[in-house]
Amino acid sequence: MNICQFAGRVSEEAELTYTDRGMAKCKFKMIVGKGGSDKEFEVPLIALGTLGEKHAGELKKGVKVLVNSHFEPYTYPSKFKEGQMNTVTQFLARDILLLAQEDISKYSVNVEGIKLPWE
Repeated sequence: MNICQFAGRVSEEAELTYTDRGMAKCKFKMIVGKGGSDKEFEVPLIALGTLGEKHAGELKKGVKVLVNSHFEPYTYPSKFKEGQMNTVTQFLARDILLLAQEDISKYSVNVEGIKLPWE
């Protein structure tokens, strides 16, 4: 199963572009983690097709969102080393839910007793 769920806030305005075949591609980043601490990190996400078109105008800096996604490795040829391939992990949004300030705590996961990688 390949499911990733993020609750947080948009860190910069979404960028809506179109592929050569005319498919919408909305790129945005979210800040997730504990607010105001060094345990926050930025997650880059992509919403394709009608999902991207629908939400591109709403994904402004500071907006609180819940995103259901899956991760997918993307491999491309290196610009600097001939014959070398680079791989990045991208998160493709399946659903985007805009949240009110008070709603974000409803989606928190209780991780008491679990050692997190950044602790």
